[in-house]
Amino acid sequence: MYLKRETKKFYFKFTAALYLVLIILNIYSNIALTVSSDKFKNLEAKISVLNDEVSDLNFKLSKASSLSEIESRASKLGFVKIIDSVLVSNDKLALKND
Repeated sequence: MYLKRETKKFYFKFTAALYLVLIILNIYSNIALTVSSDKFKNLEAKISVLNDEVSDLNFKLSKASSLSEIESRASKLGFVKIIDSVLVSNDKLALKND
């Protein structure tokens, strides 16, 4: 059984159009995948930078909250370290009237 010439042309055109659509879809998906890959790489780079900043800030926080650093800043602000405490009773205090 042979097909008519017009039917063969139709099948050929239909198959060619189908292949063309598949090629276009393949190209589109490759481009979309490349764009997504680039976005993913950019996000990974940003995450890396943010992780570095978090590490740096954690180091600065631990340094700033250390006892020696707090004592150093307090002495620069004029605070004096209390060595001995003195208990003063209220009955020995009096107001001077001038």
